[in-house]
Parts: sequence; C-alpha cells; structure tokens
Amino acid sequence: MNAFNPAMYWHEAPKFEAHEGLIATVRKIDQDQSYIHDLNLEHAKMYSGFAPVGMDWANKQSLSARRVHTDATKNIGRSVCDTAAALIAKNRPKATLMTEGGDWELHQRAAGLDKLIFGAFTQAKIWTVAQRVFHDATIFGTGVWKLIPAKGQIKAERVLIDEVVVDELECISDAEPRNFYQRRLMDVEAVKAKFPDFKAKIAMAQKTNAWDWAPGMQAAARQMVVIEAYHLGYGDSPGRRVVAIDGLTLVDEAWNHDWFPYVVVRWSYLTGFYGQGLIEQLAGRQKQIDRIYRFIETAQHLLSTPHVYMKPGTEPEAQFVNEIGSVVMTPEPPTFFTPQAVHPEIYAWLKELEAGGFEEARISQ
Repeated sequence: MNAFNPAMYWHEAPKFEAHEGLIATVRKIDQDQSYIHDLNLEHAKMYSGFAPVGMDWANKQSLSARRVHTDATKNIGRSVCDTAAALIAKNRPKATLMTEGGDWELHQRAAGLDKLIFGAFTQAKIWTVAQRVFHDATIFGTGVWKLIPAKGQIKAERVLIDEVVVDELECISDAEPRNFYQRRLMDVEAVKAKFPDFKAKIAMAQKTNAWDWAPGMQAAARQMVVIEAYHLGYGDSPGRRVVAIDGLTLVDEAWNHDWFPYVVVRWSYLTGFYGQGLIEQLAGRQKQIDRIYRFIETAQHLLSTPHVYMKPGTEPEAQFVNEIGSVVMTPEPPTFFTPQAVHPEIYAWLKELEAGGFEEARISQ
C-alpha cells in the first residue's frame, strides 16, 4: 500500500477504488487517537474486572485474562452503571400518532398506525438494543446502535463502541462528523457469504490482510478487518457509502442522506465526538474506596485477632477448648482483649464515599 496522502480523500476516489485511501485514513485516525481504544479497554476492565475479548483482539481469553480480582473491595462504578441503566433505560419511548379533530375513521387509522409502530419497534428489538446501548454509554461514555434495512423491515444492531472510528478533529465544535467509520473484525467465511461475488478476491486479500499497527489489534488467520464508511455530501457534492477490506472494495454506492444509519447515545458530553461515562467520572472515588478497603483488610488481619493476657509465671493446666462445660484450672483468671481494628469514622467515610457515587450520578440507590 502506498503511503497515506492526506490531500487525497477516499470519498473522491474513482468508483470501487476507494479501499486504498479508506484503509489508510482509518489506520491514520486509529494511530492518532489510540488513546480512545486504550480508554475503552481500561473502562471495560474497571467495570468487569477483566479485558473482554471484543475490546482486545489479541486477547485469547486465557485464565489470566478472566481471573477475578481477589481484593476485598466494592466496585462502585459497576453498581452505579447498573442502577442507572435499570432506572432510566427501563422506559420504552416511541412516537405516538395523535389526531386533531377528525372523524371516527381517522381516529381508527391513527390507532392502527400506532399499533404498526409498536409492532415495528418490537420486531426490530429497538427497546432491547436501546437498553444495552444506554448501558454502554454509562460505561464508556458513548453507546451506538445501527439501523439496518432488511427485506422491507428495519433491524437494530448494537455496535461495540471500540468498532466506531471518528476523527475528533471533525467534531471540535459539533458532535456531528461528516465521516463515520465502523471497523469490524469478521470471520473470513462470513465475509465470503455476505459478498459471494468477491469470494476469490476475498480469499486473495486474506493472505495480505493485516491490522497489526497495535499489539492489541491483530486479526487471527481466519479473520479479517472489514470497514464500512459513510461520507455526508456537501452541497452538490454527493455522499458515499463504501465497504472495504485491505486491498478490495466490496460495496461502493451513493449516500443521499444528511444522516448516518447510527444512533449515538452519550452519558455526558462536553466536546468532540466521544462522551464521558460514569466509570471515568467515578474513577477517583473508586481509587479512594479501594485504598480504604485495603486499609481495613490489613487492620483487621493484624488487630482483630482475640488475645489472652496472663501474668508472667502463671500458666493454665490445659489449653482453652470450645467444648461445653469444659473446666480449665488456672492460678488467676486471664484477661481477654480484642482491640478495635478500625475507628468508626473510617467506616463512616467509606459509606459516604459509596453513597456519594450515586449522588454524583444523580440517581437514587
């Protein structure tokens, strides 16, 4: 592949020749914004305790990757994310048709169309996908789902946020970019089945297909990276949709709309394209909670063991046992002492930190 030339835009390339510029563009954005992938992976680890395979292509899901943390602590970020999703995303909003005046027949038509909308939402699993995407937004800051036309129907599909590639420089003052990329890791046989006219070329491209600029993004031998790109037109300049792999354009068609077929949900937004989630907002609080839990664990381990104090020179005739009614002969009664391992103010501060996470997210426990 030739070196990437920023002056040559993929959407200006001749038809079915956009793959070279498109692949170079997405790679360049990926490299310049590698911190986006790093943050997504870090937030996934902070929520789940391990690196999910969807966030790290090189992760083979070994025992070490899925090992559960053994530290005695409370994951306040996960608790707040799950609570927010349960309280807020449980609603099932939809458009409702209302009539103004009109006769009985018009009211019946509106009621029928309302049922049609409800059925379409249910069949497309809009609410199910929306709830999961909202949960993604609480974790990563941004959640995305895609609307796919399929045989006269609409299908909703959750998009993992790490598959979305958007140039932040396009969104300095506005969150709506002009170019939207979805980078997916797909099985080669699935790509051949989806694009049967290109089976032979896909097999050839598989031998050279590589996405190894970062250690965490290496496709396996049976996989390849597929990029779906959308460009919104300017004035008389038409928009464009391209699906490509390294070395081959699979789909190249006009996109005559001023929107992308993606719905983006953000928990908190300031600038750029990507939002800020609860995991990131509560990271400092989580560190404090982890530190206090470690302190309490150490203090209880060292100080909470019961001790028996006796005067020097005195010795019981037998060791203490837990049998009912046992008798132990001793010159003088011993003194039993179990010190307070942690001051109550420490527990009070821990409880305040945990409750404050829900207050910061503006939700009730």
